[in-house]
Amino acid sequence: MLTQSNGAGPATLKEVLNTPAPIRETPTYQPVSNKELLDMLHRVAKEQSLVLKEPQFGLARYGQRMFGVYKVEGQEHFDGRVKLMLGVRNSGDGQIAAGVCFGSEVFVCSNLVFTGYANESDGIVGRVSHKHTINVMDTLYERLSSALNQFPVFRDFQENFYGRLTDRRISDNRAFATIVKAVMDDVIPNKDVIRLANIWLSQKEEPKETVERKDWHPEFQSRNAYSLFNAFTHLHKGYQKQNPVEAVKRSIRLTQLFHHEFSRN
Repeated sequence: MLTQSNGAGPATLKEVLNTPAPIRETPTYQPVSNKELLDMLHRVAKEQSLVLKEPQFGLARYGQRMFGVYKVEGQEHFDGRVKLMLGVRNSGDGQIAAGVCFGSEVFVCSNLVFTGYANESDGIVGRVSHKHTINVMDTLYERLSSALNQFPVFRDFQENFYGRLTDRRISDNRAFATIVKAVMDDVIPNKDVIRLANIWLSQKEEPKETVERKDWHPEFQSRNAYSLFNAFTHLHKGYQKQNPVEAVKRSIRLTQLFHHEFSRN
């Protein structure tokens, strides 16, 4: 199922568990296999009474980089329009830390975006990770437990985040400026600027042609930051199919951009 030149693409659970063995342990490096990490995640989730279901996985670097997505049962919020998700990542080459991050899926269009928000000043931990160092299995478990324990807090943060985006009306010029800023922040590649601008503009009016209605949703017709945010996430669905691991990085940058531009006090 890995289709890109670097072996990146969607993967099954079996492929994730059968990836090449991590590099050998050294005095300063202790590898964590995908199986060990996923088993730990499910154990912590069970302790927190969180039910993880419908997993989706992606691999890159010929199996050396892994990212997984779980739906979390009963975690709908923002008036039922958004569901919290949980992402997990790992690597077998020692280059990426093992960890988790919180994400969201917008029901109306199945746009998945990972927030990965963390701010020590307000105590919200939207992502947690641990390098593959000695004693990682002990301390990583504690960090995962602490992060998943904050699901209710993070849900409140998401409510506030999406609420502020909805309240922020923006002009076409502000939308276009944000798109350019997104290229500068590596949220999207510059080749997608015109495509994203057209998605934003096309949301204004209901399409007359049936073939164009498939990707049009009245919920995003309003000219606000929430509509622009979902124009981005609509584009991100293509990135997820191409390289799920890189798509997550772009999703986190996207949320950071919109939090800075539209959601802060």
